[in-house]
Amino acid sequence: MRLAGIAESAEFVDDECTHEALKCVYNCIFLHDGVKDYFESHKGIQISCRWLQQSPLSLPVQFLLCRILFFMAVRRPDIVDLIMTCNLASPMERILNENVDKLLAEPDMDTSQPINSVTVINEALKLLFSMTVTMEQKDTKENASIDSFKRSLVPIMKLVFRVPAPKPMPMTPPLSHAIHVLMQYPYEPMHEVWMADYESFVPIGTTLKDSRGYLVDTLTRRLQDTIDYLLPTGDPDHAAHSQHYNLDAALSPIILVIRTLAHGDVSARALFAQEMLPQR
Repeated sequence: MRLAGIAESAEFVDDECTHEALKCVYNCIFLHDGVKDYFESHKGIQISCRWLQQSPLSLPVQFLLCRILFFMAVRRPDIVDLIMTCNLASPMERILNENVDKLLAEPDMDTSQPINSVTVINEALKLLFSMTVTMEQKDTKENASIDSFKRSLVPIMKLVFRVPAPKPMPMTPPLSHAIHVLMQYPYEPMHEVWMADYESFVPIGTTLKDSRGYLVDTLTRRLQDTIDYLLPTGDPDHAAHSQHYNLDAALSPIILVIRTLAHGDVSARALFAQEMLPQR
């Protein structure tokens, strides 16, 4: 932990030595559950969050710190509570925005290296999903904790609505991770962010009025393309690629996102119905 800069007396230096030490830390956490207690008791959570708040950070550090915190948060609501005290909302928004914008600027970027903008996005979204799931289970009426991550919806929506979907199977990372996080949000923050930032999510020249149609068309197209890939014959009893994908797991998240939007927006509901339901 000291070599990784995750110790109270250690100096954090964003270099190759630190990167290798961080890899050793997350491997230990992954392989031995008891390491979680040691890491927590030595303030590894707080120090990791503090370094994530620094800018700029190299891609390896962004990736490795997000992965460490994700491993720590899995099935540990107490650790999610601790992470929530560390004000990660701004760092998560910044990391996602930086890397999604890189992906938008360079859709054919080289992703052959193990750590790149796409893998950083994946790790950040996995961490955010783990946290929002736990918060959603604990929140009552106000969704106050999830609302603190409202601005992360901006890069998430850019990823869903602007970055080309993976082919031939759309519901694979990073899009699938983005949809998993999106389904944790209630309608109100999604609506608020869309109204304020819709120009970031739609093609140039699309008006606010027309943006609703673009939203509906994009989500239904993502859903239909996934169905076409997994059910090329249209028969659920003869699903393709079943050795790699579970039909329910692949389709349910985007269906839940569509349900949330249709429930909250009457006009969008009518457009979804027009796209998805048989017409008389």
